[in-house]
Amino acid sequence: NSKYGKHIEKIDSYDLCYLIGLYIGDGSCRIMERTAQVSCSMEEREKKKLSNGQYAPRNESDEKFTATYFCPQTIIDIPREDECFERVTKTLDKNGIKWSLHGQCDITFHQWGLLKFFKECGTSASTKKIPEWIFELDSSYQKRVLDGCRDSDGDNRGVISTCSKGLQEDLARLHINCGIMPTLLERPARTAHLK
Repeated sequence: NSKYGKHIEKIDSYDLCYLIGLYIGDGSCRIMERTAQVSCSMEEREKKKLSNGQYAPRNESDEKFTATYFCPQTIIDIPREDECFERVTKTLDKNGIKWSLHGQCDITFHQWGLLKFFKECGTSASTKKIPEWIFELDSSYQKRVLDGCRDSDGDNRGVISTCSKGLQEDLARLHINCGIMPTLLERPARTAHLK
């Protein structure tokens, strides 16, 4: 679907690591099912192909079909007021990734090529992890993952909060690989009171 922009086939590897870190810190992804009205089925459309390879124009009389398609959706939660908002959106722009802002902090984009990497990192806060192959990369790439985690889930002191024990261990390992001594703190779970 053109409203989601062109699907990228390549990306700067440092930027990929940064986006992975952003996703790990405070991102979510899913595959959405969509429907659209089309003038004719793909089989019919192929029959109408002209000798020059283009398709014949559609007629108003063409039968309408409902087509179902699937679309990836990734959301990174970064408030517009956050100092890293511009850094995140410039990274997306630089790599030709069309994005939109929903609400005050949901940077949303649709890219099949990135979905695979994000799914490797887990799909919920309690299952988030850093894939093992990240630790095999040069420390400069690991630092970009750490930068992404800090930008999306850290505070101005570099504190990253997580409810995933596995991610906590992965972040400690990532810090050490980047030459930074981590400090791990535990706090009790917060209780939410609904009115």
